[in-house]
Amino acid sequence: MEFKFFKNIGHELGLTSMLASRINEYILVYGGSNFPDGTPPYGTRKVYDDMYLYDLEFNLVSKQKGIIKPDRSIVISYLDKIYLISGAGNTKIYEYTLDGTTIIEKEIFDLGFEIIGGFGGIYNEKIYFGKEYVYEFDLKSLEIKELAKFIGEVREQSVSFISNGKIYLFSGASNICCLDSYIYEINKNEWRKVSDTPTCLTGAASCKIDENNFLITGGCNKEIFDEAVKSLGNIEYKKEYFSKKRENFNWNTKVYIYNTEEDKFIVLSQGNILNATCGSSMLKIDNKVYLINGEMKPGHRTPQVLVGELI
Repeated sequence: MEFKFFKNIGHELGLTSMLASRINEYILVYGGSNFPDGTPPYGTRKVYDDMYLYDLEFNLVSKQKGIIKPDRSIVISYLDKIYLISGAGNTKIYEYTLDGTTIIEKEIFDLGFEIIGGFGGIYNEKIYFGKEYVYEFDLKSLEIKELAKFIGEVREQSVSFISNGKIYLFSGASNICCLDSYIYEINKNEWRKVSDTPTCLTGAASCKIDENNFLITGGCNKEIFDEAVKSLGNIEYKKEYFSKKRENFNWNTKVYIYNTEEDKFIVLSQGNILNATCGSSMLKIDNKVYLINGEMKPGHRTPQVLVGELI
């Protein structure tokens, strides 16, 4: 299997942590954030309520306002619907469908609490999601159950997906970047620790190729991230940090395949700095892969949409 990004198109804004998912024969991009007036300490983060509907060539079809401002939510695509779970400032679960090219946004459940930067996926017509705990949400009965507590340090910005009845959770960040990884077996309601990631995948993007293979790219540098968490309270350090060139952050440029049967990361390509992003969304539709927006360095979002192909 070979893979490369071959085309760079664009979106109106550079965003991160938005809803970006396929819906019918379109791609929906909704919410997300950026720093329109400059990076810290000069500018502040803005979160958006704009919904963009694109065709599969990433031509804009329609644009409308949404009810909420999706930010670090859990996003799950299933059949002809998208589900959004919680996120910053939101305690609810929303369902998205299309009426022609009009996006219908419907609240279907109120959790009563926020889950920011969590994990989630679909299995047997139920959504399994969480952060500190795993929750099961039945799409037919709209009932929810609290399941097992996560056995590692609670984190955000992990790579996560469901394969063959298991939740895979790689890397992520708490007060440091994590390299440890875990599997949750849904039918056993049990977590277990697995091999560490080959590099820091905090903020990386992933998409499903088939039931046993997942494409992963991006992710920040652990040493630089950990030092920044300790030092960003110093205003002079903050100014210098956000003014550094993109190359100085040493984000992951490699494109990986993770194979669930072998519990193995395979390097598909060394990649380049264009796909060394954090907080991007990645989708696979037919043989095309879309890497949508994200940070190209801390605070700097890119409007790029990279399109690649699996051969």
